[in-house]
Amino acid sequence: MSEAQAELREALAKNAGSDQVVVPRTTLEAAFPSPSQSVVDRLYLYVLVPGLLVLAGLALLGMFFLTVDGNDKTAPDLLLTAFTATMTGLLGLFAKSPGS
Repeated sequence: MSEAQAELREALAKNAGSDQVVVPRTTLEAAFPSPSQSVVDRLYLYVLVPGLLVLAGLALLGMFFLTVDGNDKTAPDLLLTAFTATMTGLLGLFAKSPGS
């Protein structure tokens, strides 16, 4: 067991009955290292993007059924809201961060 894991175990044992456990950031970073950029890229490319595209497809499918259901009481603003929210989410995913 590494020193960081030992420190983490000690902090958890010391505050076992408490609702909050205070652990130094350096201890957490040593015990749980950040993923590499290639791992982050693969998660983004193979999990996040396809999941959001499926969600967008379901939203578009739902909007299609709302328009062809033959109900005159279907509000057009509902369709506009769903479409705008879906497209904004997808475009925001691919936009560059303002801080970078």
